[in-house]
Parts: sequence; C-alpha cells; structure tokens
Amino acid sequence: MSYSRRINRANPQSQNPFLDISDPQNKRQGNPGLKPELVHSIELSYQRSLERYSINASLYYRHSNNLQIRYRSVLPDGTSLISFLNAYSSDNYGVEATGNMTFSKKWDAMLNLNVYESKIN
Repeated sequence: MSYSRRINRANPQSQNPFLDISDPQNKRQGNPGLKPELVHSIELSYQRSLERYSINASLYYRHSNNLQIRYRSVLPDGTSLISFLNAYSSDNYGVEATGNMTFSKKWDAMLNLNVYESKIN
C-alpha cells in the first residue's frame, strides 16, 4: 500500500501571457494566474511470482485540486484561442492487472488490463 502527495507546477509556456499567433487559426495564450495542482494518490498492490508466471494487480485512487486544463474558445472572427485554466478538482480511480508467462527461453507473453474512470469537477 502506498500514499503520495505531489505538487504539479505550471510550465512556463502555459503561464506566458503574450498572445502567440504563429498559427493564425489557433492562437495560444498562457495564464499567469494558474495555481499549482495538488495531487493525493493512494495505491494498493499485490504481486505474485512463480517459476513460469507472475501477476501484479493494483487498485488506485487519485484526487487533484486546482487541476490544470487546456481550454479552447472560439473568438468572434472564427479563430480559436487555446489557454489554460484551473478546474476545481478531479477524481481518478481504477484497477490495473499485468500478467507475464514464460513458455521457453525465447518465448514469453504479457497481458495488461487497465480499467479506470476519470471525473473533472
């Protein structure tokens, strides 16, 4: 079982307040008021290894405050403006399973399954 807390700070490009018109149809402008994203993660894992196979299964939950998202709006002239905003929060949870099996020295197989849900508030 593990718990972690992380801070994701905005990169300089997403905070740059100057309008980028290098693509006249898709203008970009950063938001200098972006707040850092705070992430809380919890994970519960199980691992089992035998001679020819191994299994790893995990349950996880991640909650983020001040989620940094890309926002596209259409301007009156028909062009679009891409900027960045802080969403209130997001919740991600799911299960992941990975299995490995060895058939011979030259052949093995791996199967991975990940089922998750993501909600942005």
